[in-house]
Amino acid sequence: MEIKDKAAESGNLDSGGPDLSRSDQTRPDQGKGGRSILTSVYTHRWIPITFGSVCAYSTMITLVSSLGDEVDATVVTFWRTSITTCLALIVALHNGNAMKITTVKEMKFHIVHGSLILISIYLQFFAYQHMAAADAAAIIYSYVAFTGIFARLVLKEAFGFFEIAMVIMTFVGVVLVARPTFLLRNSAETISEKDPGIIPPLVAFAASLANALYVVTVRAMGITEMKVMKALFYGMLFTSICLMIPIFISGHPVVPLCIWGRLRLFAMGLCASLGIGLMNYALSIENAVYVSLVSIDDVFVVLIISIVFRGFQPKWTSIVGIILIMGSSIVILARKVLAYRMMKDAEEEQSCLDISVIS
Repeated sequence: MEIKDKAAESGNLDSGGPDLSRSDQTRPDQGKGGRSILTSVYTHRWIPITFGSVCAYSTMITLVSSLGDEVDATVVTFWRTSITTCLALIVALHNGNAMKITTVKEMKFHIVHGSLILISIYLQFFAYQHMAAADAAAIIYSYVAFTGIFARLVLKEAFGFFEIAMVIMTFVGVVLVARPTFLLRNSAETISEKDPGIIPPLVAFAASLANALYVVTVRAMGITEMKVMKALFYGMLFTSICLMIPIFISGHPVVPLCIWGRLRLFAMGLCASLGIGLMNYALSIENAVYVSLVSIDDVFVVLIISIVFRGFQPKWTSIVGIILIMGSSIVILARKVLAYRMMKDAEEEQSCLDISVIS
């Protein structure tokens, strides 16, 4: 899974979009016969929007994986961040966002934010290029469970038996997907040229931990008024500048030699930007926990694309591992959804009591 907008997911960044999800917003108002259907479609429009973001990210992951034999992960990461930097600047200026950095605290935020983006995206792209994209996506998405560990260490948040059980469940799934030689691989698989070895799964796991640290760090820095596109622009700009140095030193080709490769590279950057835009819009009209629950589908979409278009044949360990990782993520997010709904019900009940007292 690509870093989407975990800053907005954790409630620290303002999406910068219109607040269209609240109950007091005007809904489409047609005749009585179709009013309820249109209202329901309008209210739940975040679902197809989020799924569109999922498809965009899944396409990006597949394109990154297909470019593995043509360009280095450093180059792919550079182009992905450069294209997103340009598009984020255009959108931010169009929205009238002030782009100037005004405080030292904000400067520190952009440096930390950009550094974590650099580490996370590079590790993700390396994993996508050196192992099955579906397996890599599943391991990377395990960050949902490991966020709790960093939240406990950094923010002193609660970390009880439920969180421990989910981490164990997720870690078992990661092991099954990675299939380390000393546990689950036989000698024939180990010497196979198609076998990625243990390094790519370890890199994917490191990307998962980087994602989890990203979420907690951004939350801990307490930036509450930052516009998403401004944060995205400076984060991607920082990453692009940092990547220029190793690219020019190493002498790697900056673009693929063939036209088809260049088109895929450009399409990869567009899909990443489209995914970010759709995800941010979904977050601006619906609570992040609901959006996150739907966004899990990107692992399954990548798996389907890999099987249909790339001839990927998942092993039973990969299937069981993906089920465990996604199962733990779904349980964690479903628990958040339940807690959120209980909180809203309690607020409504309290509001009704206050009204009755006033009456």
